[in-house]
Amino acid sequence: MTRSLLLPLALIAALNGSVSTVAAQTPQAAPASPATSAPSPDARIDGVETRMNTIDAKLDQLLNVLDAQKAKTPTPLAAATPPVSSSNSTSPDAGSPPLANGAAIVPATATATTGTQLQPGWVVRTFPLLSHRFLDKTGDVLSAFVLPESTFHLNDHVPHSLFAKSTKVAYELTGFLDVKEAGDHSLGLIIDEAGSSSCAARASIENQVVFEINEMKGADKAFDPLIGVAKLDRGLYQVQVWIGCENRGTTAPRARIISRSPSMSAPDVLPPGAIGHREL
Repeated sequence: MTRSLLLPLALIAALNGSVSTVAAQTPQAAPASPATSAPSPDARIDGVETRMNTIDAKLDQLLNVLDAQKAKTPTPLAAATPPVSSSNSTSPDAGSPPLANGAAIVPATATATTGTQLQPGWVVRTFPLLSHRFLDKTGDVLSAFVLPESTFHLNDHVPHSLFAKSTKVAYELTGFLDVKEAGDHSLGLIIDEAGSSSCAARASIENQVVFEINEMKGADKAFDPLIGVAKLDRGLYQVQVWIGCENRGTTAPRARIISRSPSMSAPDVLPPGAIGHREL
């Protein structure tokens, strides 16, 4: 029987006690008289084996006691895993939040104040684009400027950027929409004059995605319109639009951000002044 050399101190002490007990209980042979012959080697070996078997039996008993105590010791509870955050993620790998799909969206506390002073226009920040299918920020801001209208070309950043020759640029537009009429509102995007460009786009209201596509398709140098619907109450809502295009043509694509309120019969381009921003 093979035993571990690293026994606990208590086990070794108990083992020593067992050996002493066995030694005490083993009858001592009387001194041999000069006429008596010494025991044979086989007899000595048998005596050693008997003592070792007794020690093994004691050791088995001690190990059984230790195993029983270990079984009674409660297993420590694993640390509770915190719930996965439901915060919005813009990374395609992590998965974007579900589309609003007509669901109600409430204005954020920070933007619900009616007395908030805003300047007209969108705040635009541009970022390097690794791929037109990528709907996330990559790298640092290339440029930042105010866009007064909701119709623009995807090279309007050139006068504001040190990276004017880049053909892979993503636009992030942020602004506040003052909703004066409760009900179903739509928000959409039209990209035309696209040439051979490849684009992806996403729009959200208060961080709730209303439309998203990572491969825009179309014909005749224009993409099919994108549009989403959300139920809004009166108040200020933060709106964010992401457009990433890889421009392979000689002209930059044109983008138009459209919307429809409950009293409108059809969507139209957001008029100047419909979107406001805080100081850049």
